[in-house]
Amino acid sequence: MAYPDQEELQERRRNTVGATIKSISKNLQEIAAAEGNVKLPEDVFKTVFLPFFASDETNPYNVNWGNWETVAGGGAVGGRFKAVDVVDEAGNVLFTVPPMIDRDGVHPIANGANGTMNAIEHSRKLELLHPSQGEAYRREMFASKHQEMLNRITNENHRRVWNEIFIRYGREPLITEKNEEEEKASAPQTNLGNYEIEEL
Repeated sequence: MAYPDQEELQERRRNTVGATIKSISKNLQEIAAAEGNVKLPEDVFKTVFLPFFASDETNPYNVNWGNWETVAGGGAVGGRFKAVDVVDEAGNVLFTVPPMIDRDGVHPIANGANGTMNAIEHSRKLELLHPSQGEAYRREMFASKHQEMLNRITNENHRRVWNEIFIRYGREPLITEKNEEEEKASAPQTNLGNYEIEEL
């Protein structure tokens, strides 16, 4: 029985990773193309989902993230990336619940040279020169994207929206101005460009 050589194994790996990335990208494009936000009646949000989001002692309808993702649309994965409009009885939008995960930091295809797909393609070219160069580039690129997603203004805006929602229904805000300043002052400064990502 002949074993595949190193070059053949790398080619198989590149083809598998490439197919996976194309599939993920296609799914993200389909999600982004979906029209508008789902509309959820305020009474359903308030009685069914708010106790879950606010971590109340009782969750009367025993809902979880999967239920919310189903409501948001896009199935078990797509719902994480979609906002939901909460509406009154007349159908007027009262507020919009932000998506659970902000995928904008990843830029799967958009933004030309800064897109994730272009970066992965560049890492493949580097890998042809030497496998460790491609791997090092991918590690740096993913660490950079991770930091970008953590630091995005969008995340801060989402927290502010959640504060407004919680205050609207008489709940404690997630972040007050005082603890927001304390959080910024005590946050460790890290450079993820040198961060080693554990291999699975």
